[in-house]
Amino acid sequence: MKSVWHYTTATNAGLILACGEILPASANVPAREKPAVWFSRNQHCEPTALKAVQTSAGLRTLTMEEQSKLGGLVRIGVPENDPRLIPWHAVQKALRMSPKMQRALEQAGRLQGANPQEWFVIPGPVPTIRLRVERWGPEHGWSEWWM
Repeated sequence: MKSVWHYTTATNAGLILACGEILPASANVPAREKPAVWFSRNQHCEPTALKAVQTSAGLRTLTMEEQSKLGGLVRIGVPENDPRLIPWHAVQKALRMSPKMQRALEQAGRLQGANPQEWFVIPGPVPTIRLRVERWGPEHGWSEWWM
């Protein structure tokens, strides 16, 4: 069965696995909005999960290879039929997200090469027990990862 993925850095994945759950994103989340854990159906990489760096030419998103060299890229998967998953078109109502915020997230994601129709959320923390964890490397692509 296919998974939808929570993409993160290896450092963050280590913290996630140590505490036993993926905690919802809370930075810049308005008080009225429900925090959630974000997932992507993208099976290669979710562009919005790659870190950005400031260069002389401006802000630039790292490539997967660059992210791999700077601590790694990890994904944690839940089955695509997990009933907790809320598709992007229903996020506004489910999380009490403003239409303006949803449009802003879509626009920012598209600028980074993402497809918002591949996005899902699960409100609240997501326990990591029995979830699939993979790490990306330029020589082997995605492979199962054990800390």
